[in-house]
Amino acid sequence: MTRIAEAGQITEDGVTFTWTTGQASALDTRDIGQGRDVGILRVRDAAGNDLAHDVMFAFAYHAFWPDGAWMIGG
Repeated sequence: MTRIAEAGQITEDGVTFTWTTGQASALDTRDIGQGRDVGILRVRDAAGNDLAHDVMFAFAYHAFWPDGAWMIGG
């Protein structure tokens, strides 16, 4: 997420990841609106269509998809 947030947008293998500000963390404070800005991730295919996606911890990804491929090009 840091890499995408710093770049704003990354395209790899025909998938575009875009990060923008505007989503407050639900874990920081009792008042979600006062939580730190964790941003919004949007994922689209080469035609610009939104793709279903999930943001998870690396250990969970490896547990459920042990043969999955990471997209971590530079």
